[in-house]
Amino acid sequence: MANLREAFASTNFASLEWDENKELAIDRVTASGLCDELGVLLWKAKYMNESVAYKSARTILINIHTERFINEVRLVAESVVEQCLHEYVSDRCRDCNGAKELMVGERRVICETCNGSGIRRYTDFERARTMKLALGKVQRIIRQFGYIQQLIGTKDRSVNVAMAALLERSY
Repeated sequence: MANLREAFASTNFASLEWDENKELAIDRVTASGLCDELGVLLWKAKYMNESVAYKSARTILINIHTERFINEVRLVAESVVEQCLHEYVSDRCRDCNGAKELMVGERRVICETCNGSGIRRYTDFERARTMKLALGKVQRIIRQFGYIQQLIGTKDRSVNVAMAALLERSY
Protein backbone atom coordinates (compact mmCIF):
# COMPACT_ATOMS: atom_id res chain seq x y z
CA MET A 1 0.00 0.00 0.00
CA ALA A 2 2.94 2.32 0.51
CA ASN A 3 3.35 2.34 -3.28
CA LEU A 4 -0.01 4.10 -3.73
CA ARG A 5 0.85 6.58 -0.98
CA GLU A 6 4.21 7.29 -2.60
CA ALA A 7 2.48 7.77 -5.95
CA PHE A 8 0.07 10.22 -4.32
CA ALA A 9 2.96 12.12 -2.74
CA SER A 10 4.70 12.32 -6.13
CA THR A 11 1.87 14.58 -7.37
CA ASN A 12 3.42 17.41 -5.38
CA PHE A 13 4.95 19.81 -7.94
CA ALA A 14 4.25 17.34 -10.74
CA SER A 15 3.16 18.20 -14.24
CA LEU A 16 -0.59 17.82 -14.60
CA GLU A 17 -0.52 16.55 -18.17
CA TRP A 18 -2.93 13.75 -19.06
CA ASP A 19 -2.46 10.59 -21.07
CA GLU A 20 -5.26 8.07 -21.59
CA ASN A 21 -2.77 5.20 -21.82
CA LYS A 22 -1.00 5.57 -18.46
CA GLU A 23 -1.57 6.85 -14.96
CA LEU A 24 -0.11 10.30 -14.33
CA ALA A 25 -0.20 12.82 -11.50
CA ILE A 26 -3.46 14.37 -12.75
CA ASP A 27 -5.18 10.98 -12.35
CA ARG A 28 -4.08 10.79 -8.69
CA VAL A 29 -5.13 14.39 -8.04
CA THR A 30 -8.56 13.72 -9.56
CA ALA A 31 -8.99 10.49 -7.60
CA SER A 32 -8.06 12.22 -4.34
CA GLY A 33 -10.73 14.83 -5.05
CA LEU A 34 -13.34 12.08 -4.94
CA CYS A 35 -12.17 10.77 -1.53
CA ASP A 36 -13.11 11.67 2.03
CA GLU A 37 -11.94 15.21 2.91
CA LEU A 38 -10.38 14.38 6.28
CA GLY A 39 -8.64 11.33 4.83
CA VAL A 40 -7.09 13.34 2.02
CA LEU A 41 -6.00 16.05 4.48
CA LEU A 42 -4.32 13.37 6.59
CA TRP A 43 -2.57 11.94 3.53
CA LYS A 44 -1.38 15.39 2.48
CA ALA A 45 -0.11 16.08 6.00
CA LYS A 46 1.75 12.79 6.24
CA TYR A 47 2.94 11.98 2.73
CA MET A 48 3.30 15.47 1.26
CA ASN A 49 4.29 17.35 4.45
CA GLU A 50 1.62 20.00 3.85
CA SER A 51 1.31 22.18 6.93
CA VAL A 52 -2.01 23.66 5.77
CA ALA A 53 -3.49 20.16 5.46
CA TYR A 54 -2.11 19.28 8.91
CA LYS A 55 -3.76 22.35 10.46
CA SER A 56 -7.07 21.67 8.70
CA ALA A 57 -7.06 18.02 9.78
CA ARG A 58 -6.21 19.13 13.32
CA THR A 59 -9.18 21.51 13.41
CA ILE A 60 -11.59 18.86 12.11
CA LEU A 61 -10.30 16.27 14.58
CA ILE A 62 -10.57 18.69 17.52
CA ASN A 63 -14.19 19.37 16.59
CA ILE A 64 -14.89 15.63 16.34
CA HIS A 65 -13.19 15.08 19.70
CA THR A 66 -15.14 17.83 21.48
CA GLU A 67 -18.42 16.49 20.07
CA ARG A 68 -17.58 12.95 21.25
CA PHE A 69 -16.09 13.84 24.66
CA ILE A 70 -18.32 16.77 25.62
CA ASN A 71 -17.17 16.90 29.25
CA GLU A 72 -13.49 17.22 28.38
CA VAL A 73 -11.63 20.54 28.57
CA ARG A 74 -10.79 21.93 25.11
CA LEU A 75 -7.09 22.20 26.00
CA VAL A 76 -7.00 18.45 26.64
CA ALA A 77 -8.85 17.82 23.36
CA GLU A 78 -6.23 19.87 21.52
CA SER A 79 -3.40 17.98 23.26
CA VAL A 80 -4.89 14.57 22.47
CA VAL A 81 -5.46 15.42 18.81
CA GLU A 82 -2.01 16.98 18.45
CA GLN A 83 -0.37 13.90 20.00
CA CYS A 84 -2.40 11.51 17.81
CA LEU A 85 -1.46 13.46 14.69
CA HIS A 86 2.19 13.46 15.76
CA GLU A 87 2.07 9.67 16.22
CA TYR A 88 0.38 9.26 12.83
CA VAL A 89 2.89 11.42 10.99
CA SER A 90 5.95 10.14 12.91
CA ASP A 91 5.13 6.45 12.99
CA ARG A 92 8.47 4.90 12.04
CA CYS A 93 10.47 2.96 14.60
CA ARG A 94 13.40 5.03 15.83
CA ASP A 95 15.90 2.17 15.69
CA CYS A 96 15.20 0.66 12.25
CA ASN A 97 13.53 3.74 10.71
CA GLY A 98 10.61 1.58 9.57
CA ALA A 99 12.79 -1.04 7.82
CA LYS A 100 11.67 -3.75 10.29
CA GLU A 101 15.16 -5.17 10.50
CA LEU A 102 18.72 -4.13 11.27
CA MET A 103 22.14 -5.21 10.05
CA VAL A 104 24.23 -6.75 12.82
CA GLY A 105 27.59 -7.41 11.26
CA GLU A 106 26.80 -9.38 8.12
CA ARG A 107 23.38 -10.60 9.31
CA ARG A 108 19.93 -9.09 9.03
CA VAL A 109 17.99 -9.37 12.27
CA ILE A 110 14.45 -8.40 13.17
CA CYS A 111 14.34 -5.08 15.02
CA GLU A 112 13.75 -5.83 18.69
CA THR A 113 12.36 -2.37 19.42
CA CYS A 114 9.35 -2.71 17.10
CA ASN A 115 9.34 -6.55 16.87
CA GLY A 116 9.63 -6.30 13.10
CA SER A 117 6.59 -4.07 12.57
CA GLY A 118 8.53 -0.93 11.61
CA ILE A 119 6.03 1.07 13.69
CA ARG A 120 7.00 3.18 16.65
CA ARG A 121 4.97 2.59 19.80
CA TYR A 122 4.59 5.58 22.06
CA THR A 123 4.43 5.00 25.79
CA ASP A 124 2.09 6.84 28.14
CA PHE A 125 5.19 8.38 29.73
CA GLU A 126 6.34 9.78 26.37
CA ARG A 127 2.84 11.11 25.72
CA ALA A 128 2.64 12.74 29.13
CA ARG A 129 6.02 14.42 28.68
CA THR A 130 5.18 15.68 25.18
CA MET A 131 1.69 16.85 26.18
CA LYS A 132 2.95 18.38 29.45
CA LEU A 133 0.30 16.46 31.40
CA ALA A 134 0.60 14.26 34.46
CA LEU A 135 1.08 10.58 33.68
CA GLY A 136 -2.07 9.75 35.64
CA LYS A 137 -4.11 12.17 33.52
CA VAL A 138 -2.81 10.60 30.31
CA GLN A 139 -3.71 7.15 31.61
CA ARG A 140 -7.23 8.36 32.50
CA ILE A 141 -7.84 9.74 28.98
CA ILE A 142 -6.33 6.80 27.10
CA ARG A 143 -9.75 5.96 25.63
CA GLN A 144 -9.68 9.34 23.87
CA PHE A 145 -6.36 8.44 22.22
CA GLY A 146 -7.80 5.16 21.00
CA TYR A 147 -10.85 6.88 19.54
CA ILE A 148 -8.88 9.51 17.61
CA GLN A 149 -6.19 7.05 16.49
CA GLN A 150 -8.83 4.63 15.24
CA LEU A 151 -10.55 7.44 13.35
CA ILE A 152 -7.26 8.52 11.75
CA GLY A 153 -6.45 4.93 10.77
CA THR A 154 -9.92 4.40 9.33
CA LYS A 155 -9.69 7.58 7.26
CA ASP A 156 -6.20 6.67 6.02
CA ARG A 157 -7.39 3.22 4.92
CA SER A 158 -10.58 4.56 3.32
CA VAL A 159 -8.58 6.92 1.11
CA ASN A 160 -6.26 4.08 0.16
CA VAL A 161 -9.21 1.84 -0.78
CA ALA A 162 -10.96 4.62 -2.73
CA MET A 163 -7.77 5.65 -4.54
CA ALA A 164 -7.02 2.03 -5.45
CA ALA A 165 -10.53 1.60 -6.84
CA LEU A 166 -10.56 4.91 -8.69
CA LEU A 167 -7.13 4.24 -10.17
CA GLU A 168 -8.10 0.62 -10.90
CA ARG A 169 -5.27 -0.87 -8.88
CA SER A 170 -5.45 -4.21 -7.14
CA TYR A 171 -3.65 -4.97 -3.88
